[in-house]
Amino acid sequence: MKAHLNNLLKKAGVDISRIENKPLEHELLTNGLVYELNKQPLAILGQVKKGLLKEFDIKQEVFAAEINWNIVLKLISNRKITYKEISKYPEVKRDLSMVLDQQVTYEQLVKLAEKTERKLIKDISLFDVYEGDKIEQGKKSYAISFILQDEEKTLTDNQIDKVMNNLMKVFENELGAKIRQ
Repeated sequence: MKAHLNNLLKKAGVDISRIENKPLEHELLTNGLVYELNKQPLAILGQVKKGLLKEFDIKQEVFAAEINWNIVLKLISNRKITYKEISKYPEVKRDLSMVLDQQVTYEQLVKLAEKTERKLIKDISLFDVYEGDKIEQGKKSYAISFILQDEEKTLTDNQIDKVMNNLMKVFENELGAKIRQ
């Protein structure tokens, strides 16, 4: 849910690097977060409490987000819209799965990836998080997709492998990640 919200805000033109994530106590949500920008709540998100789901006879997990569109629209109202030609060169998608300490956040991974491979990474998205009995206690598994593209030429397999190897090395060295094959 967090990855979807980040992507939505990015697409709307909000600089998500300026957003602070804080824990949220909420009557309807558990594991809640509030997104704040300049001390203003931009959005809240979390998992709907099981008791509420039971009242409506819902058996699966439900996640929810509420976005303060007035603030979002105010943030992007002064943005100058720019256009550029669609690249003639294809983008490439690569997935990476790793096991990390529980305290490592998705934001840390994104910032480190962008710092490491700023030129070729066009998008990063989280598509799976697993914490459970199949991995070591105190650890979690992240599965992340990277969209790579060079605006000037088609990427070769060697270039793509080099980027992914750089990312794996940095995640291992700086965050203690164990890459899953």
